[in-house]
Parts: sequence; structure tokens; C-alpha cells
Amino acid sequence: MVYCVEGEVMDAVVDLRVNSPTYGQYALFDLSAAKANSIYIPKGMAHGFCARSDRAIMVYKVSSVYSPEHDAGVLWNSMGIPWPPSNHVFRIETKACQRCQTSNLLLYMKIFLTGGTGFIGSHLLRLLGTTDHKVTALRRVSSQPCIDIGSEPLWLVKEMDRLEPIDFAGMDTLVHLASVGVSPKTSTWRDLLYWNVSVMADLLRRHTRPGSDGSSLRVHMLNMVFQPTGTTLFPPMRHYCQAPTRHRKRLAL
Repeated sequence: MVYCVEGEVMDAVVDLRVNSPTYGQYALFDLSAAKANSIYIPKGMAHGFCARSDRAIMVYKVSSVYSPEHDAGVLWNSMGIPWPPSNHVFRIETKACQRCQTSNLLLYMKIFLTGGTGFIGSHLLRLLGTTDHKVTALRRVSSQPCIDIGSEPLWLVKEMDRLEPIDFAGMDTLVHLASVGVSPKTSTWRDLLYWNVSVMADLLRRHTRPGSDGSSLRVHMLNMVFQPTGTTLFPPMRHYCQAPTRHRKRLAL
């Protein structure tokens, strides 16, 4: 909630919600103490303002405690916003907005990654380490990335079947890569069904439901191969591929 208690401002709101139909668009609002009006800005949007009066005081009501390490911004002249003409010098936090000089939007995801010590997961972590994305990666006590990943993510050392809702707090994206029985490792049918089917299904069922604010995790999965019934030219040669084929019905969410 934003409102002006002294003077008058033009407030610009930019939609940074990637899955929103108005993603990347902006809206303009005139706020003033005389009008006593205010705007509600949903989570996932950015906003800035320009004073129309010699003096202006803005008041914010926010949904969480300010976190400087997560601060980011959109360069004021990168969105085509028609700011009022002004001879004043813009004061900009360059630490928060410097990357916007080469891209219009400074966006990052808060990613929860399973399977971060596997071949694909390790390479993905090395790539993500070169971006602004905030990554929490799940691993077992004895597992380590199979390559040098460079910048380390925030590691959560826990078994996947012991994950709790609090572990996903603040996350907006789940990348699920964890699997057992991946070549050259072997596994029993019981472990394959438990980890690759039951635990995975429970993970999706319990932790990807919309929250109280309507938000939910975006899910990206690459943990198993599904064989279309009646169209397979060659039968699966390993239990890893057969497990989801034979027990597909258990994945109904």
C-alpha cells in the first residue's frame, strides 16, 4: 500500500510477474495529499515515483521486513515511462540498478533445486552461479557436485522425503532433477517406486499448492522418462525407465 501524505507525485508501477498477462507493462497513478488517495501494489511488482511538487512525502506499508541483500531495481529510463519534465538530478542506487543498463528488467528467480549433485544438476548450478538467481539446492549428507560448480548455492542437507513447507518459504520455482537408479548406478524396484514415484508425487502435491496470497511454485521436472503406452518401439532396458511406465497411475495429483 502506497500513499502520499504531503505534496503530489506521479507513481509508476511495473509488472515483473513472469507468468502475468501484463508482464513488463507499467501503469501510472497520480497520488497527492489533497486527494488522500492510495494504491495497492501486489507482490511481484516494482514501483517508483517522481515528485510533482517541491516537497513530497511518501508512506509505504509493506508485506515483509526490508532485506538489503535482495534489493534490486529497474533503471528509471529503461521502460519508456513518460516521466514529467524536470531539471532535477535523478539520484539512483547504482548497486541495485546497474545491470539494467544492458537489459530493461532486472529479474531473478528464487529457485529450489533437487538433484543438484548429479550430472545435470551440477552443470545447471554452475550456470546459475553466473546469474542473479537465488538458488537453494537439496543434497544428501554424503553427496557433492560431480564438477566444480564455482559459486556455491545455499545447500539444504536433508533427505527429499523429509522436506517441509518451511523449506520452500520464499521460493517461486521448483526444479526437480533428483532420481535414483540413474546409470551407472543401480537400484531396487522398491527404491525406484518410492523415490521416483511416491516421494516425487508427494513433493508436488504438498508443496506446489497456491499459498494464502495466491502464489504457487513454478515446476520444472527432468527426473524420469515416460514411455507412451502402445507406441514404444523398443521396451525399456532398465528399471529406471520402467518404473514410471508401469506405475503411471500413482502420479495422478
